Amino acid sequence: LDEASTKRLFGHFDVNSVFAGFCRHSFVLVFSDMIHTGEQSKYMLVLLHHFMLQLSQEDQKNHGLPDEPSRLLAVGYNITCRMVDKIARSPLSKLAKNERLKMLIGLLHGYAHNCLCQLMFLMLYIYGASIEDLEVCEQYFSQSNALALVTWYMSKFYCHQAIASFAYHCNNFDAYPNLSKFIYSNYKQMLDILNRVPNSLNLA
Repeated sequence: LDEASTKRLFGHFDVNSVFAGFCRHSFVLVFSDMIHTGEQSKYMLVLLHHFMLQLSQEDQKNHGLPDEPSRLLAVGYNITCRMVDKIARSPLSKLAKNERLKMLIGLLHGYAHNCLCQLMFLMLYIYGASIEDLEVCEQYFSQSNALALVTWYMSKFYCHQAIASFAYHCNNFDAYPNLSKFIYSNYKQMLDILNRVPNSLNLA
């Protein structure tokens, strides 16, 4: 092979994996290739910048320039304790403060962190976090593992096309049809918890 073909051939293996962002209802929001490296902070910072910038623009469009948004932007990440310091030292710090960014740790990863970290970021101890577990990524990637066998030797274009098609299918034929069931199940679970809390307090 000539030099250009060889460079293009080995360049195909530069992509190690994908970095993804999901909403609490399991909809795919964004995908990004991870080039050369594994999962690093830069991918999360870019994702946060993307979301916060979109929200900031919507706030300005709908409400002018409010002093403080009426909602919190809660984002779960498995190493939030490290990410918080990096956000504070990055150019995103002002935007994060304006958009009331709250970083959290999902339940699956949270118990591997120390006690102080869990008290600060674990969903279980965050007021208003509801009964979410913030582990949508783990659920999604467990379903998409079979896709790796198909995309391993594909060109970049067809690889992106296959991933986008899979995400479209999951959004429109899995997450969306089950949205009502998801909300209703959470509602019933919350009512059950609220009904049991007074009994637990009386027993105590």
